[in-house]
Amino acid sequence: MDIDENKIMKFFNRVFTHRTEKYCDTCTTRCCNDCYVHNGWFITEEITEENLLKLKEEYNFSVEKGFLGEKGCVLPRNKRSVVCLSYICGRFANNMDYRTEIKIVDFSKELLRSRQEKICKDNNKEYVYSVYSFTGFPINQRPHEKGEK
Repeated sequence: MDIDENKIMKFFNRVFTHRTEKYCDTCTTRCCNDCYVHNGWFITEEITEENLLKLKEEYNFSVEKGFLGEKGCVLPRNKRSVVCLSYICGRFANNMDYRTEIKIVDFSKELLRSRQEKICKDNNKEYVYSVYSFTGFPINQRPHEKGEK
């Protein structure tokens, strides 16, 4: 599936930039506080271990704060995990129309699917899309791969 990642990133920039400037600086419970624990919130097959290590090195991943900098995430939007790109906190949700929220979810699914397909292709694996493709299950724990239905 070919997607226009630039179009998706422009949408995320348009939706989130002014909101993060307005709300995140004054937030006392930052959504990304556990970034360091969860390796930037990247999920199964979204990024290779090698590329995650490169990202950590390039953007000075901290064992205390992860990718969280003085003014939010230090990663450019196009390098952030789909979980981070699509997260909508209560403050954002209260100031966002429903259609925009749906579009965020739809674009996030497209982006994750595209990233997963690319990694599978690069590793000569067949990509099988299922409901578990957007949940973050480790690949060997997905029910359809254990023979369960």
